[in-house]
Amino acid sequence: MVHQIKPTEAEPLQNWLSQQPQTVRELLSRAQRLTAINNELQKQWSSEPWVKSLRIANIRGNTVVIFSQTAASLVPLRYRKASLLGLLKERFNLTCTEIDARVRPDF
Repeated sequence: MVHQIKPTEAEPLQNWLSQQPQTVRELLSRAQRLTAINNELQKQWSSEPWVKSLRIANIRGNTVVIFSQTAASLVPLRYRKASLLGLLKERFNLTCTEIDARVRPDF
């Protein structure tokens, strides 16, 4: 039987999660990294209104998976592919070479 530690009200959830088995810690670390990437994208391209409807959902190997609320937002993204990949390399040391963009209005 595995002993499970449950968070108390006084203990922040993030602290509790970081004490869990490695798979949970890896998931938390991955989620934090994706959040940081999305925040940086929104900050760097804040003048572009279409960026607000994009979310980087995953980094899979050398591919960036992006969800968009609208198909219209994917058009300027395709023209800015090199810029986005450059941003990821410069700020996050990612060597991604491809973008897999999908419309997901419910994200």
